[in-house]
This record gives sequence, C-alpha cells and structure tokens, in this order.
Amino acid sequence: MDHVLELRDVSYYYKIRRPRRVGAGQARADVLINANCAFRRGYIYALVGPSGTGKTTTLSLLGALEAPKSGQVLYKGMDVWEYGAAKYRRDHIGFVFQEYNLLNYLSAYQNVIAAIEIAKNDVADRKEYAYGLLRDMQLDEALFHKNVGELSGGEQQRAAIARALAANADIILADEPTGNLDDETAIEIIEAFKRVAHESDKCVIMATHSGLVKSHADYVVSVKGQGLHIDNLIY
Repeated sequence: MDHVLELRDVSYYYKIRRPRRVGAGQARADVLINANCAFRRGYIYALVGPSGTGKTTTLSLLGALEAPKSGQVLYKGMDVWEYGAAKYRRDHIGFVFQEYNLLNYLSAYQNVIAAIEIAKNDVADRKEYAYGLLRDMQLDEALFHKNVGELSGGEQQRAAIARALAANADIILADEPTGNLDDETAIEIIEAFKRVAHESDKCVIMATHSGLVKSHADYVVSVKGQGLHIDNLIY
C-alpha cells in the first residue's frame, strides 16, 4: 500500500534546564521514541492526546519545521531532509493554524494569490485559480476582496485552507484548526477538510483536542504515554 508520508523510527526530545535545587545542567524531555506511522492521500488523520504529549511537535516533524533526533521522515520514500526541507515545504505541504495566520492587511483573494506566487505554482490564470479555491471552500464571493480582518473566524479559516491549497500541495497539516470556532462553524470547517481529502485526494493531518474532529476523521492516531511515543497506525 503506497504511503505519501511516513515517520520511520523517529525520536525527538527537548533539552530543558533543571531548577537549581535539583542540580545544575540540562535534562532531556522525550517526546517521541522510535515512532512509526504512515499516511496516505485521500484520508483525514486526527492526532489526538493530552496537552504536552507531542501533537504539535509531530506536525512540525512531518512538515520539516523540526528535524528528528534520529530516524527519518519520508515523503514518497525519500528522506525529506536529504530531498531538501525548504523545497519539500514549498512544493508539498500546506499549513493551516488555529490562529489562521493570514496576512491581515490583505483580502482573502490576495492571501491566496500571495501563496500561489510564493510557491511558484505555474497556473494559466492565477485569478481564476484563486477564485476557484475560495469557491471550493464555500466562501461567499462577496467576501473575496474584503480585508480578512473583517471576516468571521470561520470565514478566515476557509480562506486559510484555500491559501494552504494554493501551492497544489498534496499534504495539509493543520494545528487545532477548529480551536477558535463554535461547534456549528467547526463542523463546516471539518466538512471543508473532508472535501479536500476525499474529493481532491489530499492527505490531511490534524492535531486536535476536538471530539468533533476525532469523530469525523478517517483514522485516529493517539499520541500518549507521558509524551513518549506515537502509536503505530496499522491499516
């Protein structure tokens, strides 16, 4: 079975400074130990677990924002750090955040256009391509050219997902994407992610505390055990 993304024997830890009362020097906080997990296109994966167990760290490793201490992050069988982390992020990863992280002095349309230009996505008609992405996210066309600061949280998140898709990335990494939204709006955003995965054949991986997200995911990956490891996902 073909996997688009894989953690292979990945370990990661943070160095933390000990309080003086327990001795000088640094201690080590293990987040992942020999973690193995594989992901396919066309599905939504929910990374779940208590706070501090490594959900966001796992997303950072999958997106090559952090390098593993040992083991490999593989994109279609290639080590992403040998492939080139910056190229991998630019060409194959779209990020969606809880706080939206849109350029707040631009419109939704301009945010998507900026992402197309940064990714150097060679599309015939950038304007129509951007409009299409925003329409796919079911953002009202009357809002395309409004400053994103004038949009509701759900509308901003729709624009953020469209921006994440602008590079035609095949992997979408989302960190608590419904965390700032009410349940009704959260369900609408989850449905948008489902269309991205199931209709556009993307691999969507979401770190979440939300039971709603978990209940709508195709697969659930538990990050547990005092922040030590991520369970293998077996198909």
